[in-house]
Amino acid sequence: WDAADRVMSEATALREQLATQRAHIVELVSTHHRREETLTAMLREMTEVVRHEIERADRAQAELERLLESFHGTVAVSSQRGSAVEPLLPPLPSPAASLSVSNDTFPPPPPPTASVQPTRHTRYARALLERASHQKGHAASSANVAKAKEHFAAAKLASSTNDHELACSHLEDAYVLNPKPSTLVSLANMHLHLGGVDIAKELYKHVLQDPVASQATRNAVEDKLRQCEVNMMGVVD
Repeated sequence: WDAADRVMSEATALREQLATQRAHIVELVSTHHRREETLTAMLREMTEVVRHEIERADRAQAELERLLESFHGTVAVSSQRGSAVEPLLPPLPSPAASLSVSNDTFPPPPPPTASVQPTRHTRYARALLERASHQKGHAASSANVAKAKEHFAAAKLASSTNDHELACSHLEDAYVLNPKPSTLVSLANMHLHLGGVDIAKELYKHVLQDPVASQATRNAVEDKLRQCEVNMMGVVD
């Protein structure tokens, strides 16, 4: 009986150890899932911030162009009025006529060198592609493929309710998890719905640069780019 009691005690202690280890493993898995969800939420929030900043900058640029156009119109009107008064004024002597210095003495300064900076839309496209770069050239895991399909289905649902911003967010997540050219085309199409023609054009160009893209996808993208050039506010069918 003493031996049986020892065996029972050892079995009970072993069960308790196994239960403790199982609880620890479950907690580790739960912590990993929470961290992954937090990281995904942070990436989605960063992408939303970038997109809103681009839209805000576009509105500011449109307002600036409107003000410049108004300014040029005012200058043109003032010039017309000045030309009508000019015949009434005596001609003024040219300052250059009183100078004996040759024009060759002071050559014109060289034109400034223009530095090409990437546009906001290019930066947005690069940021998205950089997020998806860890998947490029590698087969996406089955878990990422499943999550990408969930985001793609959620994007279709959001688009059906005209919530195109939410659809864009889900398509971005789907592309990051499984960077397929067709998903990037869908994201570009959704930006067209939002009026983001320049962003859509950048994404279309990246699709054409993707060697994985099929010829049918390339033909469709080239048609979309032509539509963007013809009508800057074109909307996807």
